[in-house]
Amino acid sequence: GHSAGGYLAITGATDDGVHAVLPLAPVSDLAGIAIGGWDEGEIEKWIGEPLGDNSGVWEELQPDQIGLTHAPMVVIHGSDDRVVPVEQTREFFATHSGVKLVELAEVGHYEFLDPESGSTATLIFEIQKSFQ
Repeated sequence: GHSAGGYLAITGATDDGVHAVLPLAPVSDLAGIAIGGWDEGEIEKWIGEPLGDNSGVWEELQPDQIGLTHAPMVVIHGSDDRVVPVEQTREFFATHSGVKLVELAEVGHYEFLDPESGSTATLIFEIQKSFQ
């Protein structure tokens, strides 16, 4: 999954039927993205509660509260991502052993999704190498 889909891949990976996870530039801190304004208010709309509400729903939906799978996980993120900052991914996955982070130098949020880019070759390589 890419971006918000990366969030879904991370959180959906707790299902026993999931055998491998490949988040691409994933949102791993909902509140951090919303506070930074990178989502243009979309996360708040999706959750249906304002950031900072007292319901606890924001906290419950954070990936670190949901837990991670035991399935292999390779996260790919561009170092020049201006939509979902790579720092968020570094911080989140630094506390989760068994997760491999592949950081693509001089790649933004969308470049590695272009089938003609060299970044896509890295994506295919990681799939073949990590998920055999």
